Amino acid sequence: MLGTNGGGFFNTNAAHPLQNPTPLTNFLEVLAILTDSGGVMLYVRQNGWRYTPGLALLSAMTIIFVVMLSVCVWSEQAGNPALNNMNINQAATTTQSGGNMEGKEVRIGAGNSALWATATTAASKRLQ
Repeated sequence: MLGTNGGGFFNTNAAHPLQNPTPLTNFLEVLAILTDSGGVMLYVRQNGWRYTPGLALLSAMTIIFVVMLSVCVWSEQAGNPALNNMNINQAATTTQSGGNMEGKEVRIGAGNSALWATATTAASKRLQ
């Protein structure tokens, strides 16, 4: 995911169960992606620049990321209103993670899928 060009051994990046088997490995991969993006902002100190611009940029990126993550997680956990009209249960129970699971990775649930989507989008947009 660091190159944002897809691929991996199974040609599906982390979507394949053997490349990302548990929620812990998913979280560690998201953390690595975000650490790379955040490290670029703090690199300006090593480059002889002042520390303040890098810290200000990192703070702004963090605030935007947290806001967008909360919106994404809230909307995914809320479920699909069209399914509510059909009396389909979307509540979180011991057997299902609840929320809108259409197109989501079942192993990690809607919340972690929203975290993955937000983190990879935030990290890839800084390169363009």
